[in-house]
Amino acid sequence: MENPSIYIHKMRQAPYQDSRRIPLVLRLLVKAIFQFFVLIWFIWFKIQIPDVFIVQHPPSLPALLVIKLTSWFRLTSLIIDWHDYMHTPFGLSSNRFPTAVRIYHWFERFLGRMADGALCVTQAIQHDLSQKYGIEAKVFYDQTYDSFQPATIKEKHELFCRLREDFSYLYDIESWVNNRDAGTVRRITSAAENCKEYDATDTLLTAQIDDGFRDKSDRPAVIATCMNWNREKNISMLLEAAAIYDKHLDSTLNVERAEQISLGADTSTDKKHLYPKILFIIIAKEGEQQKYENIFGKSLLKHVAFFTLSLASVDYQILLGSADLGVCLNTSSSGLDLPFTVADMFGCGLPVCGASFPGIEELIDDWRDGLVFSTSSDLANSFLTLFRGFPYNCNALKLMRMGALAKASSVRWHAEWENQVKPFIEKVGFFNLSDFYPLLCLYVPS
Repeated sequence: MENPSIYIHKMRQAPYQDSRRIPLVLRLLVKAIFQFFVLIWFIWFKIQIPDVFIVQHPPSLPALLVIKLTSWFRLTSLIIDWHDYMHTPFGLSSNRFPTAVRIYHWFERFLGRMADGALCVTQAIQHDLSQKYGIEAKVFYDQTYDSFQPATIKEKHELFCRLREDFSYLYDIESWVNNRDAGTVRRITSAAENCKEYDATDTLLTAQIDDGFRDKSDRPAVIATCMNWNREKNISMLLEAAAIYDKHLDSTLNVERAEQISLGADTSTDKKHLYPKILFIIIAKEGEQQKYENIFGKSLLKHVAFFTLSLASVDYQILLGSADLGVCLNTSSSGLDLPFTVADMFGCGLPVCGASFPGIEELIDDWRDGLVFSTSSDLANSFLTLFRGFPYNCNALKLMRMGALAKASSVRWHAEWENQVKPFIEKVGFFNLSDFYPLLCLYVPS
């Protein structure tokens, strides 16, 4: 966003949008009318009209109507970037108003067919647009930026040092990891209470040595998951999978202790176990951290812990590059969209366990760069398969990490833009993008 050719115009939120005293359909109608006139003001009177408009859909109503009117009067081109349909999530939230959903669907189809060109993010959407709307779209998969890379050991160490300073809960997690029989994670009220007990040169995952840093052999397995557009049933699936893994690990440890006792061995000695403890790092949007803390904080497991936080963009990239596995709970209401967070994870060399829906096979190749799950048992079995022998003898996980990185390295956003999308836009817009054309970004509150 620091590029001088990018201009961002933020628009006011529609009045009464969050009011629960007004019926949903009436609020949506007020919002659409308000945004229609605000967009007219911005596009017709406040900004310089570009040669081509690229509108991401959804959400784009009433922006599509305003921009199509503008393209007629100002002789510009309109390209719609189809990520999904809008009438499907609208139908889920407004199932009591089927007529409103049908009207919305008609507008979406009518305005979509009026565009000069179309992009889409999956072959499934491409086929569906062709069959239902008669729209021929070009597939442009979501690709991650070059800045998404596996984290170096130094970046990992420095990140968790910063996190420990900001979140005292990490001290309790470190204590829980170091003691297999400590039970659930015990929260403390202040980092100052226990900070003297910890070596300042160590973090949860790394240790500082004379000539640099190293990964700890007894570290927990870190699973990263992003909480954006997740349904409650998918979050419940994650919690159930964590409970299944926890129960299995508890049984495994009891068997190990029984064998040690039968052999007359000392059960208190430090012994390498078959499965690691798991730390789920829940990445929430800014302002939603407490919401997810309330959900995951109720889970009291012996061998699994949850840590919820919001991160700046740079730290988000390093965290994904530091994790051992990603979990994607996002599903598409239409079954045609793909979650962009998976592309971010692949860019960092992070294999992904993704919730199943019709289009996910276009993104995740089973056993090559991740696994697709349909139930909590599937997800728990994925954890048990991938983390067996962690961290050094988990060959399946290592192969998937190589596969994820290979997929991301084969094509990046900039290369895909230059080779595929840029020529398509030039053809639709009848101009050469090698000249200087500012990029206009209108931010419309959803």
